[in-house]
Amino acid sequence: MFVAAVDRNGLLGVDGRLPWRLPLELQHFRRLTLGRTVVLGRRTHEALGRALPGRRSVVLSRTLGGPPEGCALARTLEEALSMDPLPVVIGGAEVFARAFPYCVTVHRTLIDHAFPAEGEAVYFPTPWPGPWTLEESVPETRDPHRWRYERWQRATA
Repeated sequence: MFVAAVDRNGLLGVDGRLPWRLPLELQHFRRLTLGRTVVLGRRTHEALGRALPGRRSVVLSRTLGGPPEGCALARTLEEALSMDPLPVVIGGAEVFARAFPYCVTVHRTLIDHAFPAEGEAVYFPTPWPGPWTLEESVPETRDPHRWRYERWQRATA
């Protein structure tokens, strides 16, 4: 399962941070991930600055000498999946790209705004491999920018 927020252009982040502040979207992210194992890349973990409370964090890194405080360390995606076969992948772009073959559900927040992508911009992978079906789409208008929660399922043959 993936959980990601992107702008109109698929932007995930710039210079190691989210270019938006959407309190209701953060609450939504928390509801989807609380009590679960989250898999994230080293740079995403460094951007967060800590393990996420109430979740088991598995950091993917080939270069870290040991696990970050409060986290497990996996050298490969397969190693991370051996720790929990149904984790929530939360980024970054490289981890999403490598994990797509294993993913059957994408929880995507689509923000109705194009944010400036100056600096080191990171984008959600496109195109998505395989056919997908939009199962749910719910608009949210109370945050500073409108957004839409979407739940996509990999189509089965």
